[in-house]
Amino acid sequence: MTIDNPKARRACYYAFTVVTAALGSIAVFCGSSDAYVLPDWVQPLTAAVNYLGAAFGLVAASNVDVPAEPPQGQAPAEPGGAPAAEPGTVPARGA
Repeated sequence: MTIDNPKARRACYYAFTVVTAALGSIAVFCGSSDAYVLPDWVQPLTAAVNYLGAAFGLVAASNVDVPAEPPQGQAPAEPGGAPAAEPGTVPARGA
C-alpha cells in the first residue's frame, strides 16, 4: 500500500487523526458522565480504527530507510553493547 501523492497522504493522516480524536473524546465524555451511556457503535469502530492505525504504522515503518552507520557526531557502540565514550569525556563507573 503506497500513497505517492503527498497531499493525499496528508489528507489520509489528517482524517485518521480527526476520527481517532473524535472517538477518544466520545469515549472519555461518556465514561466520565453519569448521564450519558457509550453508544454501541463506538467500541467496534474504535477497534477498527486501532487496527487501521497499526497497519499505517507497519506500512510507514517498512517504507523508511534505516541508515547502516550511525549519524555524524554519534560514536559507534562498543562490542559489549555499551556506547563508546565520546572523545574528551570520562566513561561512567562500572562501564
